[in-house]
Amino acid sequence: YIYLNGNNIMELNDGVFAGLPNLRQIDLSYNKFKELSGKPFAGANALTHIYLHYNNITSLDENVFAGLNNLTAIYLYNNKIERLSGGLFNGLNALTQIYFQSNNIKHVGLGIFDELILTHAYFQYNYCVNKYASNSNQQSFALIQHLETNCTDSELTTTTTMIPTTLETTST
Repeated sequence: YIYLNGNNIMELNDGVFAGLPNLRQIDLSYNKFKELSGKPFAGANALTHIYLHYNNITSLDENVFAGLNNLTAIYLYNNKIERLSGGLFNGLNALTQIYFQSNNIKHVGLGIFDELILTHAYFQYNYCVNKYASNSNQQSFALIQHLETNCTDSELTTTTTMIPTTLETTST
């Protein structure tokens, strides 16, 4: 585990953690990132948890988490992210938990959850991200066991018919 939280870090070079093949968790919260680009986590293939909450991240490159086959949880809450591209989680088959509360998410890319079996997905205090997901994400949403949004029940039922009635959703 590496704690690098609260160090005013603004950017990460590609492969900066590659020399740490047994690194399982990294805490980069409370820094000053505005974007995550390139492949800063390349070579740190044992990573299971990445903590990036309370930064100023507005954008994530589609391949920023590429190759992290053991990653199970990403904490990106309390940032300023507006868009999640469709390929952001490609190849992250172990990913089960995503935390995106308190961002500015307005768009969720098509097929973003296609390869995942999420147990928890947190999107509270964003724009109602469900209404931006199209019917092509139907199977993806069906696999999420616990989804939390700040959408009202009427928004969930009238704008997103793909969310199954057995899905536990909560509105906060």
